[in-house]
Amino acid sequence: MYFIFFSFFAGFAALFSYIFFKPLPENITDRRILQLFEPIFRFLYFYPVKLMNFFHFYTLHVRYSRLFFRFISWLPSKISALCKKCRVYNELFDSIDVKVYVPDNLKRHQGAIFYIHGGGYVLFDADSFDSITRRLCLECGVVVVSVNYRRAPEHEFLTSLEDCQKALKFFLREAENKYNVDSTNVLVMGDSAGGAMATVLARKFKSLKAQILVYPWTQAVDFLTPSFKYANQFTKGTSLLDTEMMAIWTLMYTNHDIKLWPKLSSNCHHNLAYCQKLLINHNYPKNAAKNDEIYNFSDDLIRKLFHPDFSPLFSPQNSLTGCPETLIFTCEYDVLKDDGILYKNRLEKEGVKVQHVHFDRGFHGMLNFCNQLNLSNEMMNKAVNFAELMFSKV
Repeated sequence: MYFIFFSFFAGFAALFSYIFFKPLPENITDRRILQLFEPIFRFLYFYPVKLMNFFHFYTLHVRYSRLFFRFISWLPSKISALCKKCRVYNELFDSIDVKVYVPDNLKRHQGAIFYIHGGGYVLFDADSFDSITRRLCLECGVVVVSVNYRRAPEHEFLTSLEDCQKALKFFLREAENKYNVDSTNVLVMGDSAGGAMATVLARKFKSLKAQILVYPWTQAVDFLTPSFKYANQFTKGTSLLDTEMMAIWTLMYTNHDIKLWPKLSSNCHHNLAYCQKLLINHNYPKNAAKNDEIYNFSDDLIRKLFHPDFSPLFSPQNSLTGCPETLIFTCEYDVLKDDGILYKNRLEKEGVKVQHVHFDRGFHGMLNFCNQLNLSNEMMNKAVNFAELMFSKV
């Protein structure tokens, strides 16, 4: 009986692996571990969401995605809370929900990190990033504020950023009295969409000490940059971040018809001549131009896509001058690799001091595994070292 059961289980596992196995890039970090868990993740999340997209069940897509990521982040957050103890408070900063992490012993520089989580403006919350923010708090020895901003598609365009801006303004005003934090020693940090919002805040609040941008999403105009095309070629069909999800989240955030994502992801949403000059010289497909259907309703979309508070890469000339010192992380296996590199170039062109660290074996979202994967741990260590260096400067 046991032999029959074992044979059935082994046969099922072999069939599952055969059907769902897709090789990850040879050079990707911790490939054996990722290759084991990626098919499971794809089966439980990637395929269901793709099916929902196919049938235009976008509301269900959002609900399922949020529930799924809350579930898988629950255990790591609980383990982190047990192993890395600090005081955590749920607060309201000018009506904005935030989590505040306070170490038992604040360092003498009395700095703070204002963290904005990623998730395409649609997914995740502060709890999902607890293992990251808790570790930043303890290893840097500073107060960390993590913002629960309102998300798309339920809320209007730029609501997420406005929430972060209100919370930061409140924190800078109250930091010294309430948390013994020097308001001139506050660093802003964010990943992906959170990285975009972080750098917009750094542009608006140039008194900030520094900014750390983790694979930032700095433009929503060009979905055919080399890194997008590279990802479509080498990671297509896997659960790594892809063009489809980026286009869908863009339309959710801009409050436009989500069914248009195939046209947006193919750069059919507008004429890219201007974008091509500003970004990268690369060969666009023949369909990368306006067509009558899109042109009739996309004026508002184009305005939003180029809005500097959504696409900071397109910030007005000289508006980035005076921004604080910056650390940018990019990853090889990431559709947003070029976003980070282009933004680095833009900052340097306007006189901002930038440190750029590229992980040639990294992938989008790897910071969330800072307690599990070696390269992710290295990324976290570099962020901590940079933050400590910035805090120590007078």
